[in-house]
Amino acid sequence: MLHKLQQQIANILAMDEVLTQDGISIVVIDRGDALAIVSEKLNTGTAIAIAPPTARFNPECSTGPVSDGGINALVQVIETPVFARSQGIPSATQLAERIAWLLHSANHDDRHDDILLGCSGIAVPRDPDYLVYDITFVATGAISKPDDVDSEQ
Repeated sequence: MLHKLQQQIANILAMDEVLTQDGISIVVIDRGDALAIVSEKLNTGTAIAIAPPTARFNPECSTGPVSDGGINALVQVIETPVFARSQGIPSATQLAERIAWLLHSANHDDRHDDILLGCSGIAVPRDPDYLVYDITFVATGAISKPDDVDSEQ
């Protein structure tokens, strides 16, 4: 479920013409070298990092595990203002708002998301080197019985 949600987010963002322009890189954080990849991308503009989702479950549920609104997904827009602005890339603020709108499932009657997402906030954490926006989403879902490890990827 969590891997599937991260891929759903990546697929939606990859279909947007603004987010796929030169100087903007979408990075799925799913391996130990992801921070090095994000750092490399920041040398050429703006990075959009899709963090691994997290979940809280109801331990008393008879099926599942089931999460009732306890799935959290985080997408970060990380901008190096010098590189991004000189290339004419939209600002981190504009990109954060765009991502929030794109991923909020209720905005898209024609799209059938496997896991419905709702945007729960946009925040600016302190960072001494970059302009960073955290866009957070919540969802409800359940972990299905696994067939095998390869089928999840």
